[in-house]
Amino acid sequence: MSQAQNCGQYSVDLSSQTEVDNFVATYTGTCNTMPYDLTISGSTTVDISGLSFLTQVNKKLTIAGTSLTNLNGLQNLTSIGSVVLTISSNPNLTSISELQGVSTSSGTINWITILNNPVLDNLDGLGNLELGQRLIIRNSGLTSLGGVNIPNGFELILEDNPNIVDLSGGNITASGATITIKNNASLNSLAGLESITSVGNFVIENNGLTTLNGLNNLGTVYSMIIKENNSLNSLDGLNSLNSVGTNLLINLNSSLTSISALSNLTSVGNYIYVINHPNLASLVGLEGVNTVDEVLITNNQAITTADFTALTSVTDFIIYNNSQLQNLSIPNLTTVSNQLSIYGHSSLQTISLNSTTATSIGVLRIFTNPSLTQINGMLANHVTASNSGGVLIENNLVLTSIDIFTALTNYKKVITIKNNSSLANLDNLQNLQESGEIRIDGNSGLVNIDGLQSLQLANDITLNNNASLTTIDGLQGLQQSGSITLNNNASLATIDGFQNLIKTDNLTISNNQSITTLNNLGQRIEIFGDLTVTGNQNLTDIDYLEDLIKIYGDLSITNNVNLDECCVLSRFYTDGAINGSLVISGNNTNCDSNRDVLDNCGEDGVIANDNCQDTSNPDQTDTDNDGVGDVCDNCPSVANNNQLDSDNDGIGDVCQTLAGVNTGFVGISTNTPMSKFHVEDGDVFISNINRGIIMKTADGKCFRYQPDTNGILVGKLIACPQ
Repeated sequence: MSQAQNCGQYSVDLSSQTEVDNFVATYTGTCNTMPYDLTISGSTTVDISGLSFLTQVNKKLTIAGTSLTNLNGLQNLTSIGSVVLTISSNPNLTSISELQGVSTSSGTINWITILNNPVLDNLDGLGNLELGQRLIIRNSGLTSLGGVNIPNGFELILEDNPNIVDLSGGNITASGATITIKNNASLNSLAGLESITSVGNFVIENNGLTTLNGLNNLGTVYSMIIKENNSLNSLDGLNSLNSVGTNLLINLNSSLTSISALSNLTSVGNYIYVINHPNLASLVGLEGVNTVDEVLITNNQAITTADFTALTSVTDFIIYNNSQLQNLSIPNLTTVSNQLSIYGHSSLQTISLNSTTATSIGVLRIFTNPSLTQINGMLANHVTASNSGGVLIENNLVLTSIDIFTALTNYKKVITIKNNSSLANLDNLQNLQESGEIRIDGNSGLVNIDGLQSLQLANDITLNNNASLTTIDGLQGLQQSGSITLNNNASLATIDGFQNLIKTDNLTISNNQSITTLNNLGQRIEIFGDLTVTGNQNLTDIDYLEDLIKIYGDLSITNNVNLDECCVLSRFYTDGAINGSLVISGNNTNCDSNRDVLDNCGEDGVIANDNCQDTSNPDQTDTDNDGVGDVCDNCPSVANNNQLDSDNDGIGDVCQTLAGVNTGFVGISTNTPMSKFHVEDGDVFISNINRGIIMKTADGKCFRYQPDTNGILVGKLIACPQ
């Protein structure tokens, strides 16, 4: 039959031997072409030799789930349509050589799947096929790729073929192909791939693989995954690789000791991950990479050095939990647009960044490296205010110097230096003039912060839990700041470092057990938020608050247990120096509440022009109109604005005669009494709680004065004695 004649008008599914035999009986001698799909299936199907009249299948050919031992009957096929060839789950199939008559002249086949045919040991029947898109090979009995041709741009998935030992025998010359070679337990080399110079996505994951030889001419890949090759001890074979378009992942290769074969690699488009290698001793091989977006190096327990000599720019560089790493060097790094994170290295001693050109880093995190002594390099300024990013230096127990700060003059991100117990000073910050938030926390060996001597403007400053910090004199240049917190710095005795501070937001001085005075709290300072002074157990002097210009929020003086004198706070009732609330509590007896200030300091709630500043007189009574309230006037019935009292007997000169002549005086322990009743030595004891001292006011009223339960004298109006 010289011309194509269709066997029917539709796709055909022959799912049993009976259906095969009926099809043969119907169409033998009448046609040679399947117009659409041909599917041969069914466990009873053992012989398709009667299909030998077929020369062409226009669409899909599927042979699945049969009991065939060979494809005798398809030997005259010369063409299969450009869609799919599937040969799967045929437990007795030993050969597909009958398909070798199908040639490239008939066009390409997009998708070929040969899988789960357990006794098929070769692919000889595919030798003349032109593959269009994808070839999937997964057969437990396969020992060779003989018969396979891989064209440019094709995808090869060679997976779960436990008996294949190498890739020789095929014709794999393609460039740009995507190749997955995975879970082929006996595969020990990649011999057979020598003609490949470039690959798209390349996955290599085979537990028995001992070498990558066979890839010796591979120069570029789009992405490469080398994973769980537990017999692989080096990457020899990748010596020609110079470029990875996107990702390079090297992961969980338990015997890997060297990646030096990557020494010609210079460019990786997206990321390099080297993770989970217990025997990898060095990152030699990556020193030539100058362009990469992200680097992740973690859980490589034998690495001692990491040298990224050529790297100049990266988005993220994260290296952590490499327990034997001692030295990290990135000497030409100029830009980290997102983060540089270095942490969890018990042996790391030195970090060396660029020492000639300042490095711009979005987020720098160096923490929990207990052997780290030096951080060398220069961090670039960041002049735009930002609450995100910044620097975290934390839990580096023997760190004594942070040289990367040396070049900083203006850094408006957060700087956190925390729990570095051997850090004694901040001298590397000596050039910093403007900053974002600065947090100095839990550095138990920090003695001073003199390194901040050039700082004039800061967003926020927190000094917290620095047990050895004795002085903050390093802040003497500070003129303006956001919120400032001094908390739990046990050895800090003064706040002299604030002497030039003019403006701040919230200011908190709390739990600093050695501070005794607030002297030098700014030069006529304005606080645009709250001032909180609390828990400073030895604080006794807050008189410097007299010079404070204004508090726009609240003023809280609380729980300073030895603070007994706080009359300076009375000004905040009278001179408009506070917009918010005044809270006084938990201090010593005479400064234990707002009432103590109002009463003991003579304040009475009068906002301005109080005529008796030191004694409470809410009604402001002034009988003689001399501007001095009766309760503190030494002559309330006769005007004497000057309050002259020549003999200092408490009675003004102008009404001395009204008090009676100096006769009839009684003296106890003295022969020269200076008043009507004069006790020279000893106490006057009134044991009757219903009695007291009776005094008469200028308008003829009498008050008996008795102490309340807090020891404060309270006057009660009584009938004057007759």
